[in-house]
Order: sequence, then C-alpha cells, then structure tokens
Amino acid sequence: MTDWWADSAGWATALGTIGATVTALTLAWRTRQDAAAERADRDAAQARQVVLRDLPGTSMRITNFSVAPILYVQVQHIWLMDMDSLRPVEQLQGQLQGGDPRGVCIVLPPQESVIVDVITQTGAPAPGGGYALTIRFTDSAGLDWERRSARASASASVALQDIVALAAA
Repeated sequence: MTDWWADSAGWATALGTIGATVTALTLAWRTRQDAAAERADRDAAQARQVVLRDLPGTSMRITNFSVAPILYVQVQHIWLMDMDSLRPVEQLQGQLQGGDPRGVCIVLPPQESVIVDVITQTGAPAPGGGYALTIRFTDSAGLDWERRSARASASASVALQDIVALAAA
C-alpha cells in the first residue's frame, strides 16, 4: 500500500523547488533589465548635455554643456517646415562655422559652441521659418548619437524631441 504522506511530501518538495527556480529566474531577468536601463541612461548622460539653440536669422548654435569633448559633429539633414501642416517643404544645408571641408567639427570641447548657418542648396541664405534639424556626433565614450530637433520661430529655443543611440549598448 502507498504511503500518501510520503508521496505528498515529495510532491510538495518538487513544487517548492519549481517555485524557487521560477522566482530566481524572474529576479535575475528583472535585475538584468534594470542594469541595462541604468547602462543606457549612463551612456546617454553626455548626449543629453548637447543642446541646440536658435540664433537670430537663419543660424543655430550647438553647445556641449558636458565636462568631456564631443567628436565629429556634423549636420545630417535640415528641412524648411510648413508650420501649418508641420510637413517638410524644402531640404536645406547646414554649414558649420569652423568645420573642416567635409562640414565636420572634429572636436567640440566642453562648454563651447559651434554655429550652424542654414543655407539653400545653391549656397544662398535660407528663407526664414521653422526648420527641422538632425545632427550626429560621437561622445567621449565612442558612442555615436543622433539628435533631431525642430525650430518653430527665429527666437524660440529648440525643443529636443529625442536622442537615439546608434551604437549598440
């Protein structure tokens, strides 16, 4: 005859072991997720301190407010926006003052700025209005970043819409 008490103790031990294993795996997964989020936040810390500001006319200023230099700052895209529909109307060009012949600022030291002149494809000054600007740069850790911003008027500050890490975390 089967000893039910002995069998129930074995089943209870098995269920307890399975529960402990599931709990340990869940805790390990959450810890890994938290560590990845903290690492991503730490990686983006310098990129968040690169700020775009409007200047009077058709220029913008890129300022590195971090404590380390950023490298290879370049303008990817500039679009003249229809401010009523918020749709791109015309692709423009950005010319970095003091950039190399390729239009790249090799090193932007801490607490310094570089000016972007917005011009047409023919090199003439751009028409006034709202602009959508995308810049790309490398932080001091060697991670590549892209920042997109939009300019609604000649005197408003650029609202940072997003920061995207291009390098794998």
